[in-house]
Amino acid sequence: MVFKDRVACFKAKDELLKAGTLYDDFEFLREDIPDVQWLRPKEITTKPIITYFPLILDVQAEGKGSRALVGALATISHRKDLIQKIFPDDQSFDKLYCGIFFFHFWRFGDWEIVGIDDRLPYNISRRELVCLKSMRPDVYFFSLFEKAYAKFKGGYAALGKLKAGDILVDLTGGVSQIWNLSTKDRDQWFPMMKKLVDGNLPATANIQKAIQDEQSSLDSMTTYILKNVVELEFPEEHRKVRLVRLGDPFGTLRRYTGAWNDDSPEWKKVPQHLREKLMPKDGGVKLLQEFWMTYSDFSDTFSTIHFCILSIEQMGPVEGGVKWALTSKRGQFPRYLPTVSNIRIPGATTYEIYPQYKIELTDVDDYLPDGKCELVVSLMQEDHPDIQKMTMGFTVFYLKSPKLCIPLKQGYFAENQPSGGSPISSAREITVRLRLLPGNYVLVVLTTPLSKMRNFLLRIYKHQRFNLWGHAVHYLNELDPGRKEMIPPSSRKYDVGPFDGPTSRVTDPPPRRSVEMRKSFLTGMDPSPIQQ
Repeated sequence: MVFKDRVACFKAKDELLKAGTLYDDFEFLREDIPDVQWLRPKEITTKPIITYFPLILDVQAEGKGSRALVGALATISHRKDLIQKIFPDDQSFDKLYCGIFFFHFWRFGDWEIVGIDDRLPYNISRRELVCLKSMRPDVYFFSLFEKAYAKFKGGYAALGKLKAGDILVDLTGGVSQIWNLSTKDRDQWFPMMKKLVDGNLPATANIQKAIQDEQSSLDSMTTYILKNVVELEFPEEHRKVRLVRLGDPFGTLRRYTGAWNDDSPEWKKVPQHLREKLMPKDGGVKLLQEFWMTYSDFSDTFSTIHFCILSIEQMGPVEGGVKWALTSKRGQFPRYLPTVSNIRIPGATTYEIYPQYKIELTDVDDYLPDGKCELVVSLMQEDHPDIQKMTMGFTVFYLKSPKLCIPLKQGYFAENQPSGGSPISSAREITVRLRLLPGNYVLVVLTTPLSKMRNFLLRIYKHQRFNLWGHAVHYLNELDPGRKEMIPPSSRKYDVGPFDGPTSRVTDPPPRRSVEMRKSFLTGMDPSPIQQ
C-alpha cells in the first residue's frame, strides 16, 4: 500500500492498534516456494530488533539483485540523515507494534511512502530467511528494506534487472550518471573520481565480465563502493603512485590480495601519520571490507562507475567538492507527432513541435579553467512496469539574442547548429554533463511518436546561479487522432499552462504573475528574470 503522507501512516497504525490486529499486506504477492513459509520476525526470533543505522558488513544477499541493492545501500550507510529519510526511526517491534512498517522511496520527483507487513520468506528445513538478511539472526532491517523496495519495483523478481545507479536514484532522489571506463581515456578518470570523493557523492564500481577469474580475490557479482582516491609521492624514487580505495559490502567472505593490500610491504614506505590516515581503524580492528588497489589495476579490472549527484539540500554539510543546486521541471510529450521528424538525425528533426526550455547562464564556474559553465542535465521518463519505455533525448541550441523567446520556429533551428545534447535512448533516465559558455540557450526535449500522452521530468544541476523558463507545446490535432496533416505554424496554438516562471538556484517559489504578463511572454516580450 502506498500512503499519501505521514498522517495517513499514523492513521493506519491507530486503526490497527484500536482493533488489536496485525497488518496483512494483501497487495504484495507472496510467492509459493516449497518448504518456505511467510513468518513474522516475532515468530522466528524471541526479541527481534531493527538497526536504524545499518552496518553493511554483516549482510548476506541472495542473488544478483540483492547484491546490487546492498551495494547501493552501502554507499549511503554512513549518512544517517539519508537512512532515516528512507526509514523513519520511530518504528520498532516494541512500542506501537502492529505488523506494519513504512519506507520512503523516490519516484519521478516525489517521495512515496510504501507500507508493508513484516511477513518474510522463511525456510522451515534450513531454519533461515531466504532473502536479504543480517548475519545476526535478531536484526531485520535489511529483510524488511528489501521487501519494501521489491514491492516498490513490482516484486522480488524485478530486483535482478536493476543497476546500482538506478537504485541510488530511488534511495536519494539524486541524478544518476555512468562512466564507462576505457583504456584509451584512462588518465581522465582519476581526477574525476577525486571530485566524486571530495563531493561526498555516492558511487559504485562494477567488474568487467571479460576478466572474471576464479583465482581472483575480487567477486564479479559484487557491487563495490568507491571510498577514496589518493596520489602518493615518493621523492626519493622520483615516482608517484595513484591508489583507489574500495569497499566490499561482503568483505568478510573474501579479502583483496593484490598490490597495495592492507598487508602489502609497499605501505612500509609510507610515513606512519599518513598511513594511519589512509588506513582507518574501527575500535582497533582493521576494516576488512575496505581495501586499497593501484589505479592501473582498478582500470584494468573495473568497467563502469555508477554515481549519484545530490543537491545541496540532499548532501548536507560537505567539506570541499562541488556543491550542486537543483532546478526541475515537469512536462508532457505531445502525441501524434509527424513521422517526418526523425529525432535520430539532427537535420531531419522538426524541433519546433517539441517542448522547449530557455536556459540563461550568467555565472562562470570558478573551478573550470576555460571560463565555461558546467551543468548536469537529466531527462527522466515516468516509469511504467507494464508500458514499453519511449525513445527520447534532448538537444541544446545557443540563442544569438537574449531577447529571443520560446517557442522558437523551425527556421531558427535550421540556420543554427546544436551546442550540445544527449544520445537518443529508451533508458529510464538520460544524464549528460555539459560545459557551455555564458549566455542564453534553448533546450528541446525530443521523443518518437507516442500513442498517448507521456510525462517527463527535466532536472538541471549547476554549481552557480542560473535561470530556467519552461514551455510545453500542445497541438489542436492531439484531440483528433484522425487528423494526420501538419498544422501550419501560423495557426498553431501554444499553451504554457500555469506560468512557473524562471527559476534560479534558490528553491523558493516565484511570485505569481498576471494573465497580461503571461500573454506578453507568448507574444515576444521577455519578462525580466526574477533574481531570487
